[in-house]
Amino acid sequence: MAEVTLLYHAKTIGYICERIARESKGKIEALCDRQVLPKKIKGTVIRWDSRESVEADQTLNTAEAVLLSRNKRESRIRMGKLCPPTWTHFDDLEYPCLIRPRRHYAAHKFFVCHTGKEAKRSIAMCGLRRYYASPIIDKKLEYRVFGLQDHILKVVRRFHDDPKQVAWNIANGGRSVRLKHDSWPIEVVKRALLAGRALGLDWFAADVIVDNQDRPFVLELNTAPGLQREATIENLVEVFTWAVEHKPPPLNDLKGDSWDDYIHPALL
Repeated sequence: MAEVTLLYHAKTIGYICERIARESKGKIEALCDRQVLPKKIKGTVIRWDSRESVEADQTLNTAEAVLLSRNKRESRIRMGKLCPPTWTHFDDLEYPCLIRPRRHYAAHKFFVCHTGKEAKRSIAMCGLRRYYASPIIDKKLEYRVFGLQDHILKVVRRFHDDPKQVAWNIANGGRSVRLKHDSWPIEVVKRALLAGRALGLDWFAADVIVDNQDRPFVLELNTAPGLQREATIENLVEVFTWAVEHKPPPLNDLKGDSWDDYIHPALL
C-alpha cells in the first residue's frame, strides 16, 4: 500500500504526479480528485492543486490553503508587502501596469496596459471583480523556489534572451537553471518561506523577482508546478516519503544566512 497519495485536480497536471508515483516504486500513488474519493485515505495526502475535502492520517496543504493559492487576487492581498503593490480598483492604477484575472496559469491572460483605455478593455476580459493589477517591475533576476514543510527543496533561476520581456517563464520563451546550494539567494529564500506561511501552504513553488534596487518580491505561489528534470522527480520521491514519519524543526526567526539553514533535512 502506498504511503503517500498525491491528490491532483486536473489531468493536464496529473502526468507529473504519475511520474513521481512511478519513480517511487509503489511508495507513492497519484489520484485524480475527479474520481469518486474514499472518505479517508490512509497515510499522507499531498494536495497538488486539489481543493477536494478528504480525511487522511496526515495532510500537506489543506483544501482551504490550496483554494486561496488558486485565487491569485486574494492570495496577493493576503501576502501583502511580500508582493509588488496590488491594485483591485481602477482609480488606483498606475501606468504601465500588468492586469491579470484572479485565476490563471503560465502566461495566459497576461495584459500589459499603458493607458486607461487599455486597462478597461483588459479588465472587461478578466471580469470587473475578478482582476488584479500591479506595476511593471524593472526586474534583473527571477527565481522559482520550491518549499516543503517550511524548508527549501531547490531554487531555479530563470532567464530570457530579451530581459525587457515581462514574463520569463518557459511558456513565454524563457529558460531556467537549477542553482547549486551555495548559490541560493538567501533573501529570496526567506521571502518564499514567508509567503508560504502567509498562505498556509506546506508544499508550494514560489515565483520571486528581484528589482534593480535588489528588492525581492513574490509574484505568486502555486501547488502544481511544472516539472521537467528527472533529478527533481527523484528528489520529490525522497522528501515526500521522508515526510510520512518526520517533521523538520520549525524555522522560527529566519535569521540564518546560509543555504544549510533552510534546506529540507531530507536532502542533507
